[in-house]
Amino acid sequence: MTLDEINVLGNLLNTTFGRSSTVVSPTESITGSLDGDLIVLKLVTVMRLFDRTTHRRQVDMEREMSKKKLLAHVKNIEEALNKQCGCNYKLKEIDCSDFVQPVVFRPDGVPSDTIFRMTLVCEPK
Repeated sequence: MTLDEINVLGNLLNTTFGRSSTVVSPTESITGSLDGDLIVLKLVTVMRLFDRTTHRRQVDMEREMSKKKLLAHVKNIEEALNKQCGCNYKLKEIDCSDFVQPVVFRPDGVPSDTIFRMTLVCEPK
């Protein structure tokens, strides 16, 4: 990538100075950063887990929805980068991981708030 393309990509990932990453929902955020030659996108959302018997299903559903949101974000970045630079980059997914972090532990049957984090690492090709 050229220096100009890196600057454009950095501006597309920038969420400072009023460029909010929470435009969709106040309980969800997608941020991006450059790490060497890689693009790292992070999604953080608050979920409410209700019943221990359904926790796994709820987390699996959140994982699927979050992955779709991050891939849509990748596509938007690709389109904007290619439009602004006049190039034809594709962002190739290298790694995707998630983590569920309970905020509050409560007795079985009582809803508990949980933070779901997903990290998607891409490489421009």
